[in-house]
Amino acid sequence: MFKMIQSSLSPIEAEILVKKIGVNKTTIYRDLNLFSTIGIVQEADFGDGIKRYELKDLEHHHHLVCLKCKRVQDIYFDENLEWEEARIKRNQKFQVLRHDLEFFGYCQNCNQ
Repeated sequence: MFKMIQSSLSPIEAEILVKKIGVNKTTIYRDLNLFSTIGIVQEADFGDGIKRYELKDLEHHHHLVCLKCKRVQDIYFDENLEWEEARIKRNQKFQVLRHDLEFFGYCQNCNQ
């Protein structure tokens, strides 16, 4: 299962892992929970109720999600997020533990 997540070009749905591996859904979710707990896999949430998983990248990134074909692309920013989080903590008295930022729209193929 880990190799399937590792070789996936975008976050992979838990249900796809269940179908491709052919084991009990509980086993898949238990393993995904373990991988998440030890910090090698993270959940990608696109707000549609479908759980997707990807390797926890050393480089922080976000996603571009096509609403038509459902293609997901990783996008990286050069900005210093630690500085932004420090500014939020100082100005808003709010400690950021994590953040999610996803962009939804149409990819080049679907926008034609």
